[in-house]
Amino acid sequence: MRAGLFKITLATLIGGFLTWQLTKNNSYIQIVYGNYTVDMSLWSLVLILSILFVVTLLLKNTIRVIVDPSQKLIKDFSEFKAKKNQSLISRGLLYFIQDEWINARKDLEKSAENSPMPIVNYLAAAFSAYEAGDFEDADQLIAKAQKNNSKKDTAVVLIKAKIYVRNKNYTKALEILKPLLKIYPSNSTILRELYTIYVNLEDLGNVKKLLPDLKRYKVFQKNKINEIEIYTYRSSIKIISKNNATGTEDLNKLWGKIPRNLKKEKTIFLQYVTKLYEFKEEAAAESLIRRFLKSGWDEKLIRLYGLIAGPDNEKQLIFAESLLSARPDNPELMLAIGRLNLRCELLVKAQDCFESSIAIQPKIETYVELAKLMEYQHKYKESAVYYKQGLIVIHNE
Repeated sequence: MRAGLFKITLATLIGGFLTWQLTKNNSYIQIVYGNYTVDMSLWSLVLILSILFVVTLLLKNTIRVIVDPSQKLIKDFSEFKAKKNQSLISRGLLYFIQDEWINARKDLEKSAENSPMPIVNYLAAAFSAYEAGDFEDADQLIAKAQKNNSKKDTAVVLIKAKIYVRNKNYTKALEILKPLLKIYPSNSTILRELYTIYVNLEDLGNVKKLLPDLKRYKVFQKNKINEIEIYTYRSSIKIISKNNATGTEDLNKLWGKIPRNLKKEKTIFLQYVTKLYEFKEEAAAESLIRRFLKSGWDEKLIRLYGLIAGPDNEKQLIFAESLLSARPDNPELMLAIGRLNLRCELLVKAQDCFESSIAIQPKIETYVELAKLMEYQHKYKESAVYYKQGLIVIHNE
């Protein structure tokens, strides 16, 4: 209030002073422009210039009053539009996480144009379209992502390769991934997808070639790498053919290359001794299995032990029977002991073991062993009964 009173008082004094000067001061000024002449007092010119200044100031403030709200309105509208688009992106990503593929594709594609990273929107939308089963739409969205890929990011082609892998189109996926691996040899995604392809194609050679890089670049955790190594060595043993003249030699060479810790893996060990059995290297197989079963247990190994004809049948039988104290009710152990008794021509004991195994768990192969035993003793009716009971077991399974 005081400031306003001061301004009014100041304006009154200045106005009074100017009025006084206009009446007392007779100075004048003449303005000549071509044929035109204008005469006025000096203070009249000052007054005119002051009025022009005030009018200009008022006009400027009027324009600002008109323009500023419109600018603010435009700014507010832009912010509202950006927030709405960001909300659409967030919703699309939530749908994506929740595997709601149709809604995710719709929101992510719709918000892509005004997204700060449109390539991410298009790639996520493409993956969603693929998961929803719309492969054509997925390809179109990948093409849009490619157009926005100004930095030539590998993400676009990797998503395309992933879609091919999921669709089991391994040929097209390999066309993308192989050249990329040469450029980015340590890229975990490329290595992981290649591993998936080679495993599904049962391409053991390429899995073995890939294994050092999978370990070097820590593509998988240690337990997964261990699984891959087990798969690789087990499969390598499995494909060695017994028809090959050097089959046994190749088998033993491969066994020598396998790390000591992996030789203790049951699946690898079982595959190796099974191959020895197939190659008629039964003495070696019997010795290895016996050594293994002294410190560990595996039903598949004890089953194989009963099939192997070692160098000393009686010694083999005694060892198998020594395992009964720890596992008296194991059907596989009883079956193996029955077979070993049969090999030692202890027919009554063999029959007892087979019947004990069936009492614990009926199995077709145990019934077959009993049927063969009856045939050997010329008990054909009993043999037929056991064969029939074995067929019933198969039917029930």
